[in-house]
Amino acid sequence: MSVNLWARENNREAFNVVLDKIFAIVPKESVEFDETISKIVEIPIGSGCELCKKELSDQTPQYYSPFTKHDYCPECAEFDDKTQKGLKRYKVTDTVIYIPCPLRDPSQLLNIDDYKIGKNLKISEDEEGSQ
Repeated sequence: MSVNLWARENNREAFNVVLDKIFAIVPKESVEFDETISKIVEIPIGSGCELCKKELSDQTPQYYSPFTKHDYCPECAEFDDKTQKGLKRYKVTDTVIYIPCPLRDPSQLLNIDDYKIGKNLKISEDEEGSQ
């Protein structure tokens, strides 16, 4: 018998307890498992903008790049110079997450499934980009 298992990274211990109870009834050798462990991400509140060094706190709206682990103020993250072409229009070329501080519930930044954030595919340094 083949079984697909999916668990979140932070629930792994509880998941193993359930598996042990199953294996107390069903021999482990009689089941083939295909495990998928979902990674989780926690988004920290920034202390300063990576580019302009403006101070950030849990009271100021901000952006965070989970790929570079940098924080940005709205002025830098939303900058768009329409006279330029491609990625040269922007100060921040990474995918960023907007954090609308002050938050009513800071736990919204904890325990986020990694797949919900997506993947950041950067163009190489010598490419100009077509966006």
